[in-house]
Amino acid sequence: MFNPPEKFNAPKFPALEKPDDAPSEFQERNESLTKNERHVLDNLTRTAARFNGELKDLNNRRLNPDTAKYIAAFEGEPKQIEGAVKEAEVLEAIIKSDLVFLGDYHNLSKSQNFVAETIEKMSRASTKPSVLAIEFVEHSKAGQKALDDFMSGEIGEEEFLKKIKFKKWSNPEHWPAYKHILDSAKGSGVRVYGINTDRKEKTLSETDEKIAGNLQNIAQQNPGSRILVHIGESHLSEDHLPRQLATLDEFKQKKPLTIFQNLPSVYFNALKKYKKFHIPKSFKIKSQNPTYNLITAPLITRLVADIEYLQFGEDRSEYDEAQIDFLTTDTSYELVRRIVNTLKLKRREDKYDMVPSVFSAEFEIEKKLEFFRKSKLAEIFKPYFEILNQKGSVYIPGSKDGRCRIDAALIIKRFRLKKVLEELAKFIANPDKKVEDFAKLSPVEQKRLRSFQYLCSKVFIPERTPSNEEEGEGERMFENFLAGEKIVASGL
Repeated sequence: MFNPPEKFNAPKFPALEKPDDAPSEFQERNESLTKNERHVLDNLTRTAARFNGELKDLNNRRLNPDTAKYIAAFEGEPKQIEGAVKEAEVLEAIIKSDLVFLGDYHNLSKSQNFVAETIEKMSRASTKPSVLAIEFVEHSKAGQKALDDFMSGEIGEEEFLKKIKFKKWSNPEHWPAYKHILDSAKGSGVRVYGINTDRKEKTLSETDEKIAGNLQNIAQQNPGSRILVHIGESHLSEDHLPRQLATLDEFKQKKPLTIFQNLPSVYFNALKKYKKFHIPKSFKIKSQNPTYNLITAPLITRLVADIEYLQFGEDRSEYDEAQIDFLTTDTSYELVRRIVNTLKLKRREDKYDMVPSVFSAEFEIEKKLEFFRKSKLAEIFKPYFEILNQKGSVYIPGSKDGRCRIDAALIIKRFRLKKVLEELAKFIANPDKKVEDFAKLSPVEQKRLRSFQYLCSKVFIPERTPSNEEEGEGERMFENFLAGEKIVASGL
């Protein structure tokens, strides 16, 4: 494989030293998990397994045996935590490397946004020229011309996406995050190259071999530049693309670095390793060459993103504009049930079973919102429309007004896990309350409810940290629960 990098003292940049990023603030466990910590971890494991089961079912309809084996090789590769690191250390590692593998999680916009921000930070911290190699553009004359024309402003987004056939490569909704990468590269003076193949290979191993050849061409054109390779994470198993590059003269003396994001095995190990689930965002991974894993999104968000993409892949053969309806009422019920069981809230089966209906498809949302706007209680529903615009999702309680029947609804316009969980928490706290009751909550009751919303989100995002007073109280409630204290949901 590659030669290990020499020691290099990169310049320090105080702006990158964030107080909440310092490993010294995170305490490793000296004792076993508490009973309730085990409950939280068990719930998260079971939920991940449930979503993984759905993923496996969807994947089995798409993947050939070779591709499944290829992905399994990556997922089965041991990735043990060597230690927590500061963000600045990751940046220094990039600066002292000649070849940087940036593992992409195609279906997660936070993955691409992290890469875009990394390019900007690297360019500010280092004068060494860099080039960026991207997977979503083909390494061909036509592909490169389209990319160059777009980067120079000669063609617009619509024409560019058609020329590179982006819709065949990914869900069009993912484009803004990939555009963020190109914008960052352009603003940082980083030349961009396509590295994808014509996809005629029979196996992904053959694809790796061709991509290695494409990177060889780029290295020959840019002999003194750092090469950033942005590619799907499964290509970065040590026996995949890195092994192919190691055989080429252009890469034998280059100092490599690999950066992954949100690897499940690292995430679960970190939760077990650190007290109260307060985990660092950056880890160094035990490996022959420098390797890091950064946590940029909750695990469940990653799984949901995959399921949505696979559903899109199934639907787009029949519909030009597929509507994804992953978060169904059944899923909402499952989330409520798991929150109630994990936090050991007083069971109210007759009420908790009546979860709000979920509306997530665009045409459903518009129809439902129009119904609320035309109802006799339109004024009382206005604050909920504002919440939907701000947070992307909202729980709208039903009405007890006898003049018209209005059932409760959970509307999800933009999926953000913590916001969806917070909205479901309103139902869990007061399944009996109607919209008129919520309008009469006192300021103290509203603050208490916001703390409870934060608490419920911690069931699926235990690593979340508070950002205001109400969330701080929710954090205290969660820590007390982990220590064995009971939580009461009623009366909020």
